[in-house]
Amino acid sequence: MLAVCALGCSSRHDPAPAPEPEPAAVAPTPPGPAAITRDDGPRRSPDGTHLQMVEIRDSLIPGAGKGLFAKYDLAAGTYVGHYDGTYLSQAEVDALDDHTTSYLFLLPECADEPIYAGIAGDLDHPISKVNFAPSTVNGHPTRLQNVDFIEQCDEPYEKLFTTRFVHAGEELYTDYGPDYPYDFMEFEAVQAHFLEVAGAPELADFTWDYSEPQDADTDE
Repeated sequence: MLAVCALGCSSRHDPAPAPEPEPAAVAPTPPGPAAITRDDGPRRSPDGTHLQMVEIRDSLIPGAGKGLFAKYDLAAGTYVGHYDGTYLSQAEVDALDDHTTSYLFLLPECADEPIYAGIAGDLDHPISKVNFAPSTVNGHPTRLQNVDFIEQCDEPYEKLFTTRFVHAGEELYTDYGPDYPYDFMEFEAVQAHFLEVAGAPELADFTWDYSEPQDADTDE
């Protein structure tokens, strides 16, 4: 018979390769602890804050820059963190311009630091990223405010707490008070945003209020 080989094939019968040796038996590794794959939630910092449960992202408000968002569901009354920054004397406070005073907290009268008058916010600190949302637009409650600063007489003087249940992914909003310059509330894009989010009617004259109504529903 004529043997036919494909290209590269040899008509010789090469000896069969020697079988590879069996690998040495290895004792099975005892199982270790099960890997933790679930999210155990936020961890407190040594000072009791929960900054691990929030994250800085682009704010939902047009033109507002960065905002602070909840990474987890947060119960009402949760301590988020304190307002951090540089302590200023009264003379230094008086010398601030309009822009920098926007990020100033005046210390309460009962403060235990009589040589200081205020705290100029650290703009890189997460708590300084908490944006403002009006309590009402065109007479319609927005229910957007979900955190508030609480004063205390000793350091840290301004502590941020949730005022209602906050869902994971919500942006944190607060009330900046009567002395803050709310120039951005004149922007049409900002007004349109809050009207849409709140489901409020569009009227000829846009009106809003900074303070949360006393009878607001905080049990959401």
